[in-house]
Amino acid sequence: MKLKRVLSLLMALVMTVSLLTLPVHAEDNDFASLTVAEQYAALKSVDNEADAQALFNTLTEAQQTALVAYAQTQAAGDTTPVQELNVVSSSVVAPLVKADSAEEKAVKKVQMRAALKVAPNPDSTDNKETDAGHEGLFTNKNVIKEDGSYTLKLESYVTGNVTISTETNPLPSDIVLVLDVSGSMDEYITVGSKNETSELDTKYGGKEGVYEYCSVGSLWRPMRYYEGSWQYNGLGGWKNLDQSHFGTQEIRISKMNALKIATKNFVDQVQVKAEKDGVDHKISIVKFAGDKKNTVGNEYYSYYYYYYNYSQTVLNLTSSSSAETIKSTINNLTAGGATAADYGMEHARDIINAVNRESNKVVIMFTDGEPNHENGFDPAVANATIAASKEIKAAGATVYTIGVFGNADDTVPMPTNATNPNKYMHYVSSNFKNANSMTDSGTATYPGGNQSYYLAANNADQINGIFKQISEQIATGGASRVLGSTSVVKDSVTEYFNVPEDTGDIKVYTAAYLGYNADGTRKFGTPKPYTNAQINIDGQTISVSNFDYSSDTNCVMDTQNADGTTTYTGNKLIIEFAITPKDDFLGGNQVPTNEAISGVYEKPEDTTPVGNFVVPKTNVPIKPVTVTAADKNVYLTGNLTEDQLMVGAIVKCGDVDITNPDNLQPWQKAYVNINITASGLQNLTNDTTYTVNATVSPNNTSGTAVEQTGSATAKVNVFKPELTFKDSEVYYGATAPTDYSDNLTKTEWKHGDKVDSAVTMTGEKPALALTYTPGTGIDKGIIKTTDDIPVAVTAQIGSTDVTSHVTFKHNDCDPVCRWDETTSGGNPAFLLHVKTCTLTIVKSGCKDANQSFIFDVTGGAINQEIKVTVQENGSAKITGLPVGSYTVSEDGKWSWRYTAVEDGNATLSAVNHDAEVTITNQRTATKWLSGDNYAVNHVGGIKMPQGTFAGSN
Repeated sequence: MKLKRVLSLLMALVMTVSLLTLPVHAEDNDFASLTVAEQYAALKSVDNEADAQALFNTLTEAQQTALVAYAQTQAAGDTTPVQELNVVSSSVVAPLVKADSAEEKAVKKVQMRAALKVAPNPDSTDNKETDAGHEGLFTNKNVIKEDGSYTLKLESYVTGNVTISTETNPLPSDIVLVLDVSGSMDEYITVGSKNETSELDTKYGGKEGVYEYCSVGSLWRPMRYYEGSWQYNGLGGWKNLDQSHFGTQEIRISKMNALKIATKNFVDQVQVKAEKDGVDHKISIVKFAGDKKNTVGNEYYSYYYYYYNYSQTVLNLTSSSSAETIKSTINNLTAGGATAADYGMEHARDIINAVNRESNKVVIMFTDGEPNHENGFDPAVANATIAASKEIKAAGATVYTIGVFGNADDTVPMPTNATNPNKYMHYVSSNFKNANSMTDSGTATYPGGNQSYYLAANNADQINGIFKQISEQIATGGASRVLGSTSVVKDSVTEYFNVPEDTGDIKVYTAAYLGYNADGTRKFGTPKPYTNAQINIDGQTISVSNFDYSSDTNCVMDTQNADGTTTYTGNKLIIEFAITPKDDFLGGNQVPTNEAISGVYEKPEDTTPVGNFVVPKTNVPIKPVTVTAADKNVYLTGNLTEDQLMVGAIVKCGDVDITNPDNLQPWQKAYVNINITASGLQNLTNDTTYTVNATVSPNNTSGTAVEQTGSATAKVNVFKPELTFKDSEVYYGATAPTDYSDNLTKTEWKHGDKVDSAVTMTGEKPALALTYTPGTGIDKGIIKTTDDIPVAVTAQIGSTDVTSHVTFKHNDCDPVCRWDETTSGGNPAFLLHVKTCTLTIVKSGCKDANQSFIFDVTGGAINQEIKVTVQENGSAKITGLPVGSYTVSEDGKWSWRYTAVEDGNATLSAVNHDAEVTITNQRTATKWLSGDNYAVNHVGGIKMPQGTFAGSN
């Protein structure tokens, strides 16, 4: 345990016994060799505290601990009279700046006994008793978990250490802030993390850039407090902290900025109390770093490659009513230079010496390093600082020192093995009012109540807290706190829990003080209902009043009777009520049950408690996670992103919809991490499934709340194209088509029997590119076959061939053609039905029976040479002809008696594919032979003449 706690307990025990007059003859080193019982007996025989302190300091820490443990067991049965003292209490955290004179106070004498701790309650999940820095006020709060509800138990009582006083008009204060602005003040300190922002200052730290957040790797980003949330400036702009999933997720601040926040808040607090008390507090700002300058200002000088601050008065004593001016002065300070604290304290001395009014005079020196004009611990600078501080203390001022450096230790009494920096801080402070140098400390002048004017801060929150503590003392002008009939217990339950709706559900008890247990802890009787309690419920805050802590009935005291017996009087106030986690709270580990403002207040209107309750933390189970996922419809080769897959999904933790964690209030998810994932899908060509996974896990694994998971699988339906084509007619010999788009009669995107228009589709319908490839029978663009020509279709989406995923349909032909889906697989998709032409040759003008005519038919797109015979005036039909122009000419050598009037011509085409040509003849020879040609024929002995047929009969 820390030395100041050990010594406080032991010295309190020493003070409870009658002081014997037998001196200790042993040398100090002999004292350490005694047994624990002998050491205890020897200390009891010492007649002044300083000598007892000196002996105690000769022991090792282990010996000190053993001695205190022995003293505790002895104190429980000690019935010697206690010393009657006039006790002036400390303020909430630190010593009073200046106590008013005895004439100004009406102090009730009370009896003082060692402030021993109450035994822990084994049923509590977090049981700590604390005096909150206020000697004599004890508070304790437990949380007991039971079947989904949590019973809160608040206990509080005061001992004779609390002053009951009537305060006269407070004095104004003249305050000098002596601030270290050396270069090391630009160093950073960690102040929180993504999930720990409760200690960050939203008023002065909420400005962009004061705090920084580590978002990715070791990259620090500016932070700000905006619309009720902490944000960081990441890639893409400002984002809430809970959107970050990378980096260390730490939050840091420079010591300079932490000091500015603390001192500006300090100024605000002093201003508020000045207005309330009707006094004029004044504040001066002194900075120290490098060379001393005696003009007022905020000036710098060049030192090698750096700029150093002058050590100078930046602002003379200024009324706290001009708080904005003071805060602006603080805000303009920057870091740079050595640590010339001596110059800073010399300026403070001059300011204090110039004060000519009755006031509380206070100097607060803040530093983060060793005193020097260059580097390291410089004894000469330390001695000069101590000397200047002694003059300040001699002028009636109280000097506080605040240290923010490695191994800063404000333990009182100061350990014998204290380091030089810690000795220096003690000697500069009012802990040693007469200290002259590092080697001449004089007698210690520690304040009462085991407190110290040297205060060590390990982090930014402690810096702020120390200034707040000091401001309360200063602002009250040294007034003590009174817990009388107006006192009230307030418990502000955190927003994670439901509070009782009816005051009847809040139980208030008192338990009588009965003395001490064997282990030295105070013992109280069986709790009894306290019917006089006034209970109020306001939102999340429960208040209990009408219990007078300071009354003779309730103040916990030990009274030594004349017969040597001890009478124990007083009561402990006990408040119990049940809370339940809010239905919308997701749970987690180490969930605080109450806000930091929960405590015991002197008056109902007070905003600062005399003492706080500890903040018990409990574990709230995370409810089961359930997931539903929606089937998705997507087009062939489509993609599905994670966001698209999440559309229609529902993720619940218990009954809370957590599908989109950003829609939750920060308090709902404050103690859990939510992770919902669905892996995206690419270039889908066939039906598949996908899974949504959800996990809600505690962000603090120290507890009983465990991770909950859930998942759901859904289908992905891939809609594919169904193309319907019709056949077309072409003509033999004609030019083949180059555009087949008219053959496509219908395009539908289907999954089974469902078309895309009947469902909700995800993604855009893709463009389908079709390529047509006719079969054989076309040569150089000309149809040179009379057979049907099949046309195959290739389909593409982008550069991807999707033909195999296309369904081909066909319009029926009339009459039914030979296209067969079963045998063709649907592709070729359609046929080119090849048509031929017909040419009919009609003969007219024939006068001879049985006369035949021979015609030559030539031409066509595919050169035709056809001979056709026509009898008399008949006709002949030529089929299977290609399109084109034809010439029909008569063979005159055959029908020599006839001459065709003219040749016939016909043009065959798809439009005129059945043509008729009429050839008209004239008989030009009427005789079969001419008269010039004859022969004598003998028929039956008769001689006939010979000749040429000139025509028919």
